Amino acid sequence: MKMTISAKVTGINMADMARRHPDQLAEALVEMAEHWHQHYLPRHFEPNAAQRYRYERRTIKYNRWKRRVRGEAIDLVNEKKMKNELLSSIQITPGKKGVTIKLHARALNFVGRAGYPDMKAEVTKITKKELAELGRFVKEKLADYINRQNVNINQSVA
Repeated sequence: MKMTISAKVTGINMADMARRHPDQLAEALVEMAEHWHQHYLPRHFEPNAAQRYRYERRTIKYNRWKRRVRGEAIDLVNEKKMKNELLSSIQITPGKKGVTIKLHARALNFVGRAGYPDMKAEVTKITKKELAELGRFVKEKLADYINRQNVNINQSVA
């Protein structure tokens, strides 16, 4: 399963950063993706996740199927096996406008059927608040880099 995160960063000219400091921008975006994986992805399995991320309502047909296959109607919040698979596997590739994250969970490889929830979409949903927080995360990483560069320049001039 692939997803792309493009954090909106305010206060820093991202085009200029990409041109002048591409390695540092890529590093900041990779760190942001790792931060999302460690801190935001687990939120999709918390009890209030269905409301926070507006998961699809499960149909009667889907719940019947789950009960028949699993013995109970387990929703995404209680999918411990999927959670463990997603949290233990990640591949991050930086791009020009964001990062691509590859995650693996066997349960997400199935083709969705009519009336069944799109779990891939549910697992990768990001709220506006989270997107803004990720943007601030990248901005802080880039600001730290710029500040370190200014300190190094000032020390070498003195």
